[in-house]
Amino acid sequence: MCNRTCVVIRFAVLLSFVFLFLFCRAQTSLPDHPQPQESLPDAPSAVLGLPQRSKPQGLVGTERVDEPWPRKVTHGDETISMYQPQVEAWEGDEVRAYAAIAVVSKTHKAAKYGVVWFAAQTEVDKVNRQVTLDNFQITRVKFPTIQAKEPEYQAFL
Repeated sequence: MCNRTCVVIRFAVLLSFVFLFLFCRAQTSLPDHPQPQESLPDAPSAVLGLPQRSKPQGLVGTERVDEPWPRKVTHGDETISMYQPQVEAWEGDEVRAYAAIAVVSKTHKAAKYGVVWFAAQTEVDKVNRQVTLDNFQITRVKFPTIQAKEPEYQAFL
């Protein structure tokens, strides 16, 4: 009788250790215990060691400080505001997008609106969550109320 009791107790202890082990393994796979993730690759320019370009305006130290939308620039006596671009298509490494443009003259306070379309090649840096645009080309500009100035705006932009 004692042998059976000892065997049952040993089996119960062994079974409790197995359940405890399985419970601990299950706890570490919960969302509050994140598992190590595989690292993302560096951008192609970092891997290939491409030459560094001059830093664009708007850099403070090594951190880029973006201006809020709309971005504004002056052209003669006009202020041109470009609103945040909208992506039309992004196929492979080429992106095509468009953005709304507002032109306000110092003499005529009413804004005249238009659209600019552009295309560019992209380089995605997943680690830093940045996209660099190269070969940026404005493909079309449309101002319904000032069509005569479209070529001038396209050349300026």
